Amino acid sequence: MRFIPTTAIVLTFIAMNSQAQDVIYKKDGSILKGVLLEQNFENGTYKIQLAGGSIFVVKEGDIDKMTTEETKAVNNSAEAQLEVITEESRARLDSNRVNSLPIHGFNSQVMPFPITDTKQNQSSFYIGTLSHSISYKFDAYLTQDFGNSYYIEEVEAVDKFKGIKLGFQTNYSKHIASHLSLSRGSFDSSEVISSDGYILESLNSSELPDISYLGLSASIIASTNLQKGWQFSTGLGILRDSYSHDLGTDTYTSLGLELGMGYSWEKIQLGLQYQGVLTGDYDSDLDVSNLHLQLGINI
Repeated sequence: MRFIPTTAIVLTFIAMNSQAQDVIYKKDGSILKGVLLEQNFENGTYKIQLAGGSIFVVKEGDIDKMTTEETKAVNNSAEAQLEVITEESRARLDSNRVNSLPIHGFNSQVMPFPITDTKQNQSSFYIGTLSHSISYKFDAYLTQDFGNSYYIEEVEAVDKFKGIKLGFQTNYSKHIASHLSLSRGSFDSSEVISSDGYILESLNSSELPDISYLGLSASIIASTNLQKGWQFSTGLGILRDSYSHDLGTDTYTSLGLELGMGYSWEKIQLGLQYQGVLTGDYDSDLDVSNLHLQLGINI
């Protein structure tokens, strides 16, 4: 049977998202899929345009078979976005991957982030005992041999105030913090002590004038550790002490040195704090200090 010669037959199926596509299976094993543009029976050739726009001319003798196959248009961007959303949902539900986040655009890869424990004590509230003391040394005439002779010895007089201390500490890092405190007490005892530590004279609160003490302090401290465990600290602060009595109120402002040690658990801590006056309004002969045994609540 003789085929009727014909000129180029142009096919109009050029929409690449069509539901059907022409497929040429070549004898060498290669496959061409696209739109058949021309069949030239005279030359025995076929012209096919692939999805990327390339056009191939295939001889009839090189063709094993030709078919038309159904295709499925896929919206790649929508499919990729759906995969990203699915991956994120699985990551939230999977307890073993709570610290992993999907990288958009690489749906099969997950960037792991290490778990970092950021929990730390940000502040602490303190309540404790107050022992405020003012001491000074002077020369005293002491009797000997039942009052028949006298000698001079340097002795120390110590006035003590007892009360309570409230404090609040803000931690800025593991080693640096600010500390505010309020101390209040009353005149408790007065002693005269010899150079060898012997108490020469002692007066209790009932024998002393009615004097109340109010102390305020603000300081910056540096510590070996402001978290759980042992703590050793030092710092500098401003101290303002007031003494109220029948004749009025005496107020002194000074620069103070702080030393502390203690141990902190997760919620509470126990410590010993010393505050000593370095310089300020007090007479230079006076030795003024505070000693606090305090319980802290970590917030």
